[in-house]
Amino acid sequence: MDIVRYLLAFAVLIAHFNELAGHDIPFIISSYNAVGGFFALSGFLMYRSYTKHNNAVRFALMRARRILPPYLITVVFFALALAAASTLPLASYFGNSDFYKYLAANISFMNWLSPCLPGVFAGDEFVSHAVNGSLWTMKVEWMLYFTVPVFVWLASRLRGHKIIIALAIIAMSVIYRFSFTLLYQETGRELFNILGRQIFGQLSFFYTGMLIYFLKEHFMRRLPLYFILALVLETAAIFIPYGRIFILPFAISTIVMALSLYPRSIKLPGGRHNISYEIYLVHYPIVQLCVATHLNQLPQWSAFGITALATIVAAALLYAVCRTINSCAKSSKAQQPQV
Repeated sequence: MDIVRYLLAFAVLIAHFNELAGHDIPFIISSYNAVGGFFALSGFLMYRSYTKHNNAVRFALMRARRILPPYLITVVFFALALAAASTLPLASYFGNSDFYKYLAANISFMNWLSPCLPGVFAGDEFVSHAVNGSLWTMKVEWMLYFTVPVFVWLASRLRGHKIIIALAIIAMSVIYRFSFTLLYQETGRELFNILGRQIFGQLSFFYTGMLIYFLKEHFMRRLPLYFILALVLETAAIFIPYGRIFILPFAISTIVMALSLYPRSIKLPGGRHNISYEIYLVHYPIVQLCVATHLNQLPQWSAFGITALATIVAAALLYAVCRTINSCAKSSKAQQPQV
């Protein structure tokens, strides 16, 4: 599963490098499939996590402890550090209301309200002027987490028919995505395209991952068969009208979970210290900086190598900082006198 997480994180990095830096690094996994794969992994893991504690508040606090520190540090750090990349003087940069709008919007997960910093990545050489265009998925991730307690409550009310409920949610998600795709095609309004990929459009990935968790024993017994079938379906989705909507959630989720649950273990450097989440968080502004410093004008593989190395180093530092903060918080709590 750790290897799969890294593959998905690097798929998003490569996709954004190609889009923003104007290169064409080949990779077998698209950004769309990688994001869906992350949601499928979350669906598989979050049901088990919630039922282990069966407490919505504790579940939310545990997820917040892992998700929030790297996210908040990323938002604040780049908001401060990119003052050096702004076309505005420091006083004008920090005195600009857009700076504070950016912080408020991104800290509250409402990234779409203010994706840009004043004078940062504003030139014509930038495909996008957003500081971190990957952060839109974080609000979706949180909202998906919050559906788990509702799902568990609903399953208890309906005599535990978890599989049927999950299938119904997946079907509704697919219909929702299809409806907004049609609206976007008919009107050309980008708003419909944006709404289509928000939480209700991602429930199909999340709950397919959860469905595989419910059927894990059966899935594991026929893992090679399901993996091959999913590969066939993924290929077929390219040629079938709207296959991306009706087929890919099942195909991608199955491929990701089949690879993740492969019974042989492969040890990675760093052991359990997986920094794929941190790679996802920091890569976009680093690619933007690659464009700002004209490193993207280097030969393709040189530019990508520098960008990837900078992303890995930044992600490792972010992970280390957050780990230190958590350790200090635990130590402080342990030293508090018991009343």
